[in-house]
Amino acid sequence: MNSLLIKNAGLGKLHETLLSFIGIGFILAVNGAVPFVMMPTLGQAVWTSGFSLSFANNGLFSVYADNFGAPAPAPLSFGLPAAWPMSLLIRFGIDFWDAYAAVFAGWLIVAFWGARRLAIHYRLKKTVASLAAVCWLTTPMIWGHAGYSMLSLGLALIPTYLLTIIFINEKLQRRRLSVLQAMLVPATFTIATFMDGYSLIMFSIAAGLVTIGQYWSFRQIDSGAGALRQRDGLYRLQREPRPVGRDVDRSADHRQVVVPAVG
Repeated sequence: MNSLLIKNAGLGKLHETLLSFIGIGFILAVNGAVPFVMMPTLGQAVWTSGFSLSFANNGLFSVYADNFGAPAPAPLSFGLPAAWPMSLLIRFGIDFWDAYAAVFAGWLIVAFWGARRLAIHYRLKKTVASLAAVCWLTTPMIWGHAGYSMLSLGLALIPTYLLTIIFINEKLQRRRLSVLQAMLVPATFTIATFMDGYSLIMFSIAAGLVTIGQYWSFRQIDSGAGALRQRDGLYRLQREPRPVGRDVDRSADHRQVVVPAVG
């Protein structure tokens, strides 16, 4: 019996993993982010690759392009979390269009993981959560903004950003937040800030609404737990054995009250 349960659990996990891989493949194909096969867009890929090539020509941690622009080198306005990893791939000899597709694919996989985990957090089954993540990442809201390069990635990553906020809020409510975990918030906002400005505003508003909702939910849970504790205390008080018969001291209830006569 135990071996049968273990076998069924293993088959279920294999099914979930296979479904996730199929979903990721479908997401990458719809978004055109398949390295060495296709790329999401051309114009923005050329624009981003100019910065990535300039980063590659400079130091490893260079984030400022100085190989083009007049009269002064043009700074990168957005998309740094994608442009800098592209420069690393270009250093290894990968063509810029394949590097662009590979970085897009990597961030879309992260977005799939975050959207799936967010759906699981809201008590969807794992298979349904995978399908929900696939639906989110194949909507026109995502692939329709591929021509705006990192705006597409920023929108795709909003569920992942929100998952971090939800996780931190829950840790704060339980008072179990470590220093390393607390660093997730500035790290998330840093990635969102440098990825794209529009999605940053959307994420900030959503994070505020989620935080307010969680705070209200925590207050409801605490008040409900307090009411349960109070009711449990009253129940125990009522169930406590009371003295009867001769054990009852009725002296306090039968005091003689002397009323002075008037007149």
